[in-house]
Amino acid sequence: MTASFPFAEMTAQAGPFKGVDRQGCVFLIVRLGEVGKLPLCAYWTSREGVRSSLLGEGWCLPLLESRLVPLERSQVDFYQPDGFKRTLTRGRKDSRNLSSGAWFGREEGEGDVRLSADFGPQAGKIEVGFRGGRLANLRCAEGSFGFSYRGREIAKVTGDGGTLLSVERDAHNADRVVFRMSGSTAVCERNGNELTIVAADGSRHSFVQGMDDENAKLVADGVVCRWDRYTGKALSIGDWTYQVGACDPGWNNAPISRTHADGRSENYWFNQANGKGTYRTPEGDLYMWARFPAGELYGLMRWSEKTHGADLLHRHDYTYDAERRMVFHRLRRGASERLDGTLPELEEIWYAPDGKVRRMRVDGKEAKL
Repeated sequence: MTASFPFAEMTAQAGPFKGVDRQGCVFLIVRLGEVGKLPLCAYWTSREGVRSSLLGEGWCLPLLESRLVPLERSQVDFYQPDGFKRTLTRGRKDSRNLSSGAWFGREEGEGDVRLSADFGPQAGKIEVGFRGGRLANLRCAEGSFGFSYRGREIAKVTGDGGTLLSVERDAHNADRVVFRMSGSTAVCERNGNELTIVAADGSRHSFVQGMDDENAKLVADGVVCRWDRYTGKALSIGDWTYQVGACDPGWNNAPISRTHADGRSENYWFNQANGKGTYRTPEGDLYMWARFPAGELYGLMRWSEKTHGADLLHRHDYTYDAERRMVFHRLRRGASERLDGTLPELEEIWYAPDGKVRRMRVDGKEAKL
């Protein structure tokens, strides 16, 4: 959602193109303000079954509505504070143990669950605690935070010895919600099918939902978004027309193609099962990559390359240690990228644990550091 947000390497639900998520549904994000060093964001999605008690149908405040929902004896849905939803699997030998990807945790008592994940130097270690299925505390690089509730709704967020956020419903208008942050205020007010948001920075946003022939639509700050009301998949956003392929939400993102009114087109696909993805630009360049799909190196890039037609422009290969620190990087350039002769064909770099370069070779020859 933003570079500083926890779980940045997970990329939350945001898809490759602005306005859609990784399954091809319409997905819009509004930044309301900041809770300490954490951004407070709300998102709207055309995906079925999403509803915020504070903002209404289709909306979610992920930081304030993070929760655990038991599915069956062996699985639990984990709605992360960044909006990403994943399924935790219980251990076979001890059902109190929970895991998914880089996340590991345990039920510590009746209704108490603690989960943690280490995303390496960039995002760091993240710990979350739940009580009765609701987020009770969060610890990450941005600090430590506590969450308290009024009934089933969030009431305030604390940190650094004080209150960072308080959430209030207007006493005279239950559809008006005020978010009071340190030195700033955001207001969300619903009027029928329209939601108006005034963010802490003073920006004003309007969202009006309705129908367009047989399809649903949302006019977001003047931009018309249309989607299939049965599948939730995007049909058009502004001047872009979308085509969304079939997918298994547990394993794959949807293959997404889009065409602009001026004729430009691009497509994207990522396989969560094997960590491989592709993206073709309007200029015809093809990017391919592979991330680690599981284990201690989950989410880190294994290799990436860029081609144009049959020509390789460049390829990167990466090696890491058990602490998720990069120890080796190889860059190989194709002939088409080094036509002018100023670029080497092969660069090899070895890194020390502190991230500094300890050795480098260029086209097989040692380079001075």
